[in-house]
Amino acid sequence: MRTILLLALIIFFTNIINAQILSSTNTVKASINDAKLLTKAYLTPFERGVSSAGANGFVNFTKTDKKISFNIGVNFVGAITPLNERTYDVNSLGLEEVKASDPNNSIAQTFSGDETSIQLETTETYKALESGGFLEQPTLVDKPIATFTSPEGTGLHFVALPMITAGIYTFGTHINFRILPKLHLADNQADVFSFGGNIQHNLKQFIKPLKDFPVEFSFLVGFQQTYFNYFLDVKPDETRYEIKLQDNGPYDNQVLKISTTSIPLQFIISKNYKGFDTYVSLGYNITNSNVALVGRYPVYKADPTNTMQILVEDFVDPFAYRQTHNEFRFDVGMQYQIWVVKIYANYTFAKYNAFNFGLGINF
Repeated sequence: MRTILLLALIIFFTNIINAQILSSTNTVKASINDAKLLTKAYLTPFERGVSSAGANGFVNFTKTDKKISFNIGVNFVGAITPLNERTYDVNSLGLEEVKASDPNNSIAQTFSGDETSIQLETTETYKALESGGFLEQPTLVDKPIATFTSPEGTGLHFVALPMITAGIYTFGTHINFRILPKLHLADNQADVFSFGGNIQHNLKQFIKPLKDFPVEFSFLVGFQQTYFNYFLDVKPDETRYEIKLQDNGPYDNQVLKISTTSIPLQFIISKNYKGFDTYVSLGYNITNSNVALVGRYPVYKADPTNTMQILVEDFVDPFAYRQTHNEFRFDVGMQYQIWVVKIYANYTFAKYNAFNFGLGINF
């Protein structure tokens, strides 16, 4: 079980623990408000993908003659970013202090986009000396106080998570739990933790007219909470001679915190034949995400008294925001049980299509 989980982590966290998320907050040095808008535009597919993935993979069926049955397994859940959310237009974000260096090249990649970037710069400028030609005097020119590139996408258009699952089945009711233990990843630059569970009950026990149907009817409610922490290193560029530091820092407590909550509600119609279950379901996902940039961060400002210098002002916990990602869903899936082994998979149709597959053991 542990080996399977580790292999899954190597495959799936390639795109989740990505250096681009670590660099996506560098724009805070140019503007706190604009950094919030740019970070939100970049991370929305990640937040929504994790939320949708967390709402998937709960459906379970058990074939047993026992009054009480237990199960353990490994579950892989994921969500696919739609094409129209893999890029964003910098010019449409309402930025006030940051702009695309080339106004005709303003399409940047989100987390789920391609591995390309564009150049951004501040609208605020400072006076800098620019060397002339041979035997010519240097001249003062206006330069942006900061330039940087937008974070690249991962090149992968999905987000996925592995889970360890365990549960109990009795009297037509499944009670399941799943967890991704807290893991420190990418040389301790990030960590992740997720936990959740669900209850799935066969409705024929309570609704007598349903007993005449040749299919089973179930209702499911679930819950999944996922946390990511990215440990940052955003500091003033001390190689730039024009940057003036005065008792700034320290910058050793910087964290980008991302959390998602997923609550799926599903009405399931299923049919079993010789250990093979097929099902469809209609449902609704109640999901949200929270993002906070905590710690101390440097922000560049032009020096009003010395036009050839850039001041650095520190801000603590510069921004936070919350997003809601509720959506309707339609699922198709299957599960095959042979002896005590279960293999299962499903696909969810929604704004963010989702998938799930796994392996379990009943005893």
